[in-house]
Amino acid sequence: TVTDSFETIVKSLEIINHVFFDEENHLFWIATNNGLLKASKEQKKIQTIQLNTPDPKTISDIVEDHIGQMWFSDKQQFIYRKDKNSKIKTFPISGIPNRLTVYNNHLYVATDVGIYRKDVYNKHAFEKIIFANNYKAKLVKVWDSKIWVLPDSGPIRVYDLFSFKELDNYLKNDSSFF
Repeated sequence: TVTDSFETIVKSLEIINHVFFDEENHLFWIATNNGLLKASKEQKKIQTIQLNTPDPKTISDIVEDHIGQMWFSDKQQFIYRKDKNSKIKTFPISGIPNRLTVYNNHLYVATDVGIYRKDVYNKHAFEKIIFANNYKAKLVKVWDSKIWVLPDSGPIRVYDLFSFKELDNYLKNDSSFF
């Protein structure tokens, strides 16, 4: 259940880029466009959201889309959406999600088997748009009509945003780039 009681942790125009939970110290580290914030659940400054699942889940990534929906991923092939009315919907995917990215009306998910995409306005399932046969996608970003994929190893991959075809010679990087 979600309670209606909230406590403001930080009041500013900062944009949250990423949230990381340090399991050893039980701290939340929040990366913003204006620095790094630290929050502790023991300080009762964190809201707990129940996902209505039989097992506890570790949330690995969280993003907010432009219409105010929160998207969460776990390491067990599920994506969750919390809408403005605090309703939680679960979307299964066939890969293990690593990172979420929102671009325009779409949510992109980097997984161990490729890239998934979903229109944030519709109720349809996720669509697998890029198949990763020889790498695991750790991060996906969309910029300049291209999909940029950071793999677990090897060179950065760049794909056309509309055809999803890899642009083999777009970057001059090799497997030792990182």
